[in-house]
Amino acid sequence: MAKSYLTYSELRNKLEAGDIRPLYLFQGEEEFLMEEAIDLLKEKVLGSAASDFNFEKFYSKETKATDILSSAETTPFLSPRRLLLVKDADLLPPADLDALADYAIKPNPATCLVLTAKKIDTNRKAFWEAWKTHGEIVQFWKLFENEVPKWIQQRAKKYNLSMPPETSLYLYERVGNDLRQLDQELEKIRTFLGPGQEVSREVLENLSQHIRQYSVFDLVDSLSRKKLDQTFKILDVLLREGEEPLKILALIARQIRLLWQVKLAKAEGKSSAWMEKEWGIPTRHLKNLQEQEKNFSLDRLKKAFTRLSETDMALKSSLHTPQILLESLILDLIT
Repeated sequence: MAKSYLTYSELRNKLEAGDIRPLYLFQGEEEFLMEEAIDLLKEKVLGSAASDFNFEKFYSKETKATDILSSAETTPFLSPRRLLLVKDADLLPPADLDALADYAIKPNPATCLVLTAKKIDTNRKAFWEAWKTHGEIVQFWKLFENEVPKWIQQRAKKYNLSMPPETSLYLYERVGNDLRQLDQELEKIRTFLGPGQEVSREVLENLSQHIRQYSVFDLVDSLSRKKLDQTFKILDVLLREGEEPLKILALIARQIRLLWQVKLAKAEGKSSAWMEKEWGIPTRHLKNLQEQEKNFSLDRLKKAFTRLSETDMALKSSLHTPQILLESLILDLIT
């Protein structure tokens, strides 16, 4: 099945090669990388020539498609192109998305129109078809746990810093996966050390605060990778911060069910394309599940359902603390 979207790195490669499309949809949760992509696109589309006259930003809550399209048809001033940015396009009414879809069939080649959104309704068939055919859809997902340390190493190079893998992992453990915060930490380190230096763990201990926040999704990802100590640590933090034990259990159960489905489908010879279409799971999340299911046998996953049911009953009736019950469950699932 052909991929219908670009990643941020693929977009960068295209823009650096001068391949600029008249239509873009930047979609996803990772706002830091999305903002960086917008800055890069602005540089490639407008350069420095009369950029203030040829850049316009719209906020979907405050505008209509007619205003956007009127601006899109405007002739650039002292420049070959204009750049229009529409923020939060997922908040536009259906009729406005339909109007944008009609425009996308024959866009103004002198205008680069960029929409940003968390997620546009996939039921808007006309919009999606027009944007996939005549423009580019770029996905900005939150990075998975195993992707963040590598991103830190790559980002360190931007600041002319050398960072060994174990050091980037330690910074991730202290700060978390907030890329904006990680970038600020790296900039602070570079100011302290100067360019061309290697970042040590000692430097991080002195300069970087331990500000990481965890979510239940961090817990289930760690559990699925069979990282016992880390899973216990995240569970402890979540419970101390007031996370509901039954919510934690529900998301663990959901993860076990997904791993079971993927493993069973793989045993039956089902393709990744079939799984993605049948279950509606995005490609990258499916790949993550396919990597994690290797850590569990079908028999282990089958027994996990019994333990999940027992833990559910115990949380609702037992005198034991939720932490003891959930730690016991995690221990049984991982070991």
